[in-house]
Amino acid sequence: MNKKQFGQFITGIIVPPIISLYLMIIALTVRVKIVGERDDSALLDQTCVMPMWHGDMVYITSRYATRGRWLKLILRGFAQGKEWVVLVSPSADGNILNGVQKIFNISTARGSTFENPRGSLIAIAKKVKLGFSAALVADGSRGPARKAQMGSVYVARLTGAPIIPVAYDAQWKKEANSWDKTIFPLPFSKINMAVGKTITVGRKADKDELEAKNMELEAELNRITKLAGKSF
Repeated sequence: MNKKQFGQFITGIIVPPIISLYLMIIALTVRVKIVGERDDSALLDQTCVMPMWHGDMVYITSRYATRGRWLKLILRGFAQGKEWVVLVSPSADGNILNGVQKIFNISTARGSTFENPRGSLIAIAKKVKLGFSAALVADGSRGPARKAQMGSVYVARLTGAPIIPVAYDAQWKKEANSWDKTIFPLPFSKINMAVGKTITVGRKADKDELEAKNMELEAELNRITKLAGKSF
């Protein structure tokens, strides 16, 4: 086994079960409060595009995309039957996340702004047209942090699905020493979830309209990110 194969073995086989176990423990112990002007029922009641910042992806996808799976037997309150598809980058970190999603039996599409962007977004759009909701990282796989890229608005335009942004913060947490400052909640922490206003994109939206919608998405994600962290 060469160095590359060993790295793929670690990121694809060894680490995902550890992360999955951590997420199960977190789901069983944290106390979640929905803050802001709307609850999260829209994320569960309809097909949608759910963008979030890269630093929020580990917890948010485990919270929403596992609902209705086998984990409902052990994850408190996860009783919905919605299907989700998650866009995962082809990086080493993406291999870990992809492995976690497989353990949770969640559909994935591999791609990023830098590798197969068109193909991955089309794959996501096809799933959304079949009734899946899509979880997307708004600031991409390499950042810059909290600067929205165009993937979410493109998928919304292709499918007609509404965009519902989401953010969270944890009272007790560790943050990764990385560009995105990925949040890892600690067991028994309080968690604030914030759901943003719905953004719709017309099927015939031109370039200027798409850019305007993307700016609206970025502003809304930043607003609810601040909202989620306010009450600690």
